[in-house]
Parts: sequence; C-alpha cells; structure tokens
Amino acid sequence: MAWPALRPAEPLPDILKAHEIARNGDWENAFGIARHYVLLHPNDPIGHFLLGQCYLYGSHVQLTLASGELETALKIHERSGSMGA
Repeated sequence: MAWPALRPAEPLPDILKAHEIARNGDWENAFGIARHYVLLHPNDPIGHFLLGQCYLYGSHVQLTLASGELETALKIHERSGSMGA
C-alpha cells in the first residue's frame, strides 16, 4: 500500500503520531488517536482520511464508516483546496 506524503504546512503532532502508528500496522491505536483528532479538528481532511483507513484496515472492518470518512476527506479537500493540518 502506498502511503500519502504528509507534508502539511503546520503538522500537528497527534495526527503525525497516528499516521506513524498506522504505518507500523497498529490500526487500533491509530484509530483512537485519529478519532479524537477528528473531533478536535473536524475540517482537517488528513484526520478524516486516516480515520477512514483505520475503519478499512482495522481488526473490525467497517466499510460504510470507512467510505464516509474517505468521502468527507475528499469533500473537505475539494472545498478548501488544501490537505489540512
């Protein structure tokens, strides 16, 4: 799987930490961090994208929730024209 390059203008440590945890295959811990991050930063597409991946690749795959988060990430990205924090 190819991972998107996270090169935000101002990286927030929480989402970068969740991304690194997910890259190491620990989707459950990444999920907790990403979910909390999205609650704090609902307009950041990176958070929604990672949360969608957690729903998709975690131990309890939830395709509907994964699809919703990935669509949300895309809509925010299209609306703002940026990749978020």
